[in-house]
Amino acid sequence: MKAYAAIQCTERVKCGQTCQPMKAYAAIQCTEKFKYGQTCPLMKAYTVIQCTERVKCGKTCPPMEAYAVIPCTERVKCGKTCPPMEAYAAIQYTEKVKCGQICPPMEAYVVIQCTETVKCGQICPPMEAYAVIQCTERLKCRQICPSMEAYAAIQYTERVKCGQTCPLM
Repeated sequence: MKAYAAIQCTERVKCGQTCQPMKAYAAIQCTEKFKYGQTCPLMKAYTVIQCTERVKCGKTCPPMEAYAVIPCTERVKCGKTCPPMEAYAAIQYTEKVKCGQICPPMEAYVVIQCTETVKCGQICPPMEAYAVIQCTERLKCRQICPSMEAYAAIQYTERVKCGQTCPLM
């Protein structure tokens, strides 16, 4: 197992559990299909890959070389690629986002957490200059958050409704 640090998936590793960390791999989730002595799929450039039950030994998860963090849900089957997110730092896809669909464009966003209220295809409020924005359930798509071009980090709580301005920072 050249590129692997040390992995031996035993029968004791059941689906849902995570195998030992392996140098270039952040996380590999071995399913019940992995028997003792077998090696997990090669995933050199992946930072975080979560293999679901649909991924069998020998197959590799979708190519995600430029992705920082991608949690693949059950809806993403092996061989398919998640939406292109080359410039995204971190994207958390909810159940409403299915493989093949493209989330709203967020090239300049550092961290965007799309809630259940934001559905795929809709565009979140423009936040090009924002460092961190957390959209809550109170913020619906197409609404504009308060202008905060110079803010480094803003966390929207339930108390801040769209249209209101946060304290000057």
